[in-house]
Amino acid sequence: MQTDQLLVSVLYVEDEQSAREILCSVFESKYRFSRLDAAETGERGLALFKEHRHDIVITDISMPIMDGIEMAAAIKAINSETVIIFLTAHSGTSYLLDSIEPCVNNYVLKPVNYEKLFAVIDKSISTITLKK
Repeated sequence: MQTDQLLVSVLYVEDEQSAREILCSVFESKYRFSRLDAAETGERGLALFKEHRHDIVITDISMPIMDGIEMAAAIKAINSETVIIFLTAHSGTSYLLDSIEPCVNNYVLKPVNYEKLFAVIDKSISTITLKK
């Protein structure tokens, strides 16, 4: 979904530096978000969200200090319209559904299937654009 400028802002939270850098590069080459921020912890991600109120938050679940689930719940308490997409290595369906159901819009299993992730992002962008 390449356009000149997408009026959608994205926050990507991932504690693994190489994964964060790679996915940010992929996002920058595929999309032209109005804003793209990255954070290494849920705590930093929440602080960035409070400052910029991103439309979409893409986050790992397992992180030190504040995990993605805690961060997402705090973000949803601030703005329930924010789209939350989890990236997770957890493949146990019951764990996933029980843990993330209250605060997730979608999830993609790791290792990340880029086509699936892009499809989820594109759908989210379309929904957000319609609401705006």
